[in-house]
Amino acid sequence: MKIIYIFILLSFLFTHLTAQDTYPSSNNITVMGQWDNDELPEHVFGTFNDIWGYVADDREYIIMGSASHVHFFDVTDPENLVEIARFEPGSSITWRDFKVYENYVYGVSDNSGEGLAIYDMSNVPNSVDSLSLDSSVFPSAHNCFIDEPNGRLYIVGSLGSVIVFDLTNDPTNPELMAITNLDGIYIHDIYVRDNIAYCSGAYDGYYIYDLTDPTNPIYIASLLTNGYNHSSWVTEDGKYALFAEEVPKGLPLGIMDLNNMMEDELQVSTYFQRSLTEVENPDDTRSTAHNPYILGDLAYVSYYEDGVHIYDISDPTEPTLFGFLDTYPSNIDYSENVYEGCWGMYPYLPSGNLFASDMDNGLFSFKITDPTNTDNSASFANNIKIAPNPVHAVLTVNIANYNKNNFIYSITNTLGQIIETGDINSSRLTIDTHALSDGIYYLNILTDNEMCSKKFIKQ
Repeated sequence: MKIIYIFILLSFLFTHLTAQDTYPSSNNITVMGQWDNDELPEHVFGTFNDIWGYVADDREYIIMGSASHVHFFDVTDPENLVEIARFEPGSSITWRDFKVYENYVYGVSDNSGEGLAIYDMSNVPNSVDSLSLDSSVFPSAHNCFIDEPNGRLYIVGSLGSVIVFDLTNDPTNPELMAITNLDGIYIHDIYVRDNIAYCSGAYDGYYIYDLTDPTNPIYIASLLTNGYNHSSWVTEDGKYALFAEEVPKGLPLGIMDLNNMMEDELQVSTYFQRSLTEVENPDDTRSTAHNPYILGDLAYVSYYEDGVHIYDISDPTEPTLFGFLDTYPSNIDYSENVYEGCWGMYPYLPSGNLFASDMDNGLFSFKITDPTNTDNSASFANNIKIAPNPVHAVLTVNIANYNKNNFIYSITNTLGQIIETGDINSSRLTIDTHALSDGIYYLNILTDNEMCSKKFIKQ
C-alpha cells in the first residue's frame, strides 16, 4: 500500500501547475516556489543574474539582479516569494553581484559605470532604502566579496586590481584601504578568509595572497589550471578549494588541495563533472559550472544549462552527486557559444531553504528532501539508464540491480502533466513514444523509498 499512496501523492502534485510541477525535482531536492517576470528587459545572456541572502528578525530575504534592476524579495514563506522592492541603478548590463554586511547590501556591476551601490535593509519588510551609487573610486566591477569577521569589502574585476574597503567604522561610507595590483593579474573572482585571498585569475590560473596589509600583498602560492579560472569557494576546514572554469565550455569542476599552500605547493586533487544528459550518455560532458558554494559536506554549484548540482564532498578526493534541480529544462544541445540557465545560488539561510537564479526563468526556492541520504539517491539514479536520447520511437529503460521491489514509472511533460504511467516488472522496460509530440519529457521512476527523474527528448 505504501507505494500506491506515494504514487497517488506524486500524481496529485504533478497535476497542480506550480513551480514544483513545471520543474520536476531530483532525488533529495523538492521545488517549493518560483518567481519570474517576462516583462523585464533582457541583456545578452538573458534577464537575471546573481543572488545573495539576508536575515533580520527571523525573516529571510533574497537579493537578485536583473539586466536593469536590483530586486529584493521576502522569502520567509518559500512557496510565496514576495518582491518587496526594486531599484533601477541606471544601466542595462549582464553582470551584477551582491554581498551583505550587517544591515547593508553592497552591489557592483560590470561594464556599467554605476560604481558601488549600497542599500539599507534596516526597515524590511516594510521598505528597502537605496543609500548611494558611487563611481568615484571605480566605475564598474565584475565581482565583490566581504570578509565579514574583519569587515572588509573586496572589489575585483575593476581597474586591473583588487580594491579593498574597510566597513567597520561606517558601513554607509566605506573607507578605501588600498587599490592593490597583484602582480598584474586580472582577478575575476575572489574568496577571502582571515585576510587570505583565494583568487580566480582567469587564464593565469589560481592565486593565493596574504592581504593582512592590503597595501603590501604577500604572495603565497599559485597554480595554472586548465582554462579560465572563474570562481572558487574554500572548505570549512580550509584544506581544499572547489573551483569552476568557465571557458571553454564543458570543463569539469576541480578541487584544489591547499594543505601545502604555505610552501607554494598547490595541486588539483580531482576533476569531476556530471551533466544531466551524461547520466544517460557517459560520453556527454558538455555542461559548464558557473559558481560554487560550500556548506558543511555539501557543495552547491550553479551549473548553467543544468541548473543546480549538489555534491557530497565529505571525501574531497571523491565527490559524489547528491542531487540536482534543472532550472532550465529547455536545454537540448549545450550551445557552444551561448551561456544559458542557472547563474547563481544561495545556500546559507538559517531555515535551510535554498535559492537559485536562472537567467531566463527567474528565482527558485527549493529544499533538500533527505539530508541524510547522500549516497543512495545518486546510486539509484546511476543504476537507471535510458536510450536512445533523443528518442524517435521506442525508449528503452535498463535498471541495474533490479530487485523486484515495487517499481512504477510516469512520464510527465514540462508542465508537470502526467502523460503515461505503468508498472515495471523486470530490469528492462520499453516505452513506445510514437504518441508523444516532439519536445522535452521526464521519465520518473519510483520505488518504495526512492525516486529519480530523467529528462529525455522526443524528436
